[in-house]
Amino acid sequence: MDCRAALLVGGGAKACAFGCLGLGSCAAACPFDAITMSDRGLPVVDEEQCTGCGVCVQTCPRGIMELIPRTQKVYLGCVSHDKTRAVKAVCDVGCIGCGLCSRPKITPSGAVRMEDNLPVLPPDWSDYETAVEKCPSKVFVVRDAAGLGHG
Repeated sequence: MDCRAALLVGGGAKACAFGCLGLGSCAAACPFDAITMSDRGLPVVDEEQCTGCGVCVQTCPRGIMELIPRTQKVYLGCVSHDKTRAVKAVCDVGCIGCGLCSRPKITPSGAVRMEDNLPVLPPDWSDYETAVEKCPSKVFVVRDAAGLGHG
């Protein structure tokens, strides 16, 4: 029951090479008990307990965890760099790299740019509402005032 071991033995049970392996190595490594595993096998960070030490980021063998500033209101819930067909073949909530969120009609500020099939979001992105609403994959996670993610 270790993500590194699962990755070494056949790459893990998930079809997406960018998906969380769900075995909780990040939760076990967190020295502040700030991570628990959800019923869906995904890590849930308690932002009140998280100190931003980065141990979870270093522990994740797929490199899919990242530290996000507490002030950042929106983040991407997917890190797959695959193209649309490959994403859709293994996931129904993965970013398909359509670039809709980076278009001026959707994000007038021009704050979002596409890089390697993923949108790059600035921490201070403020005109995100339309992008979140129009995203065909519903891949954006919007944090409420308490810092909790809701996707």
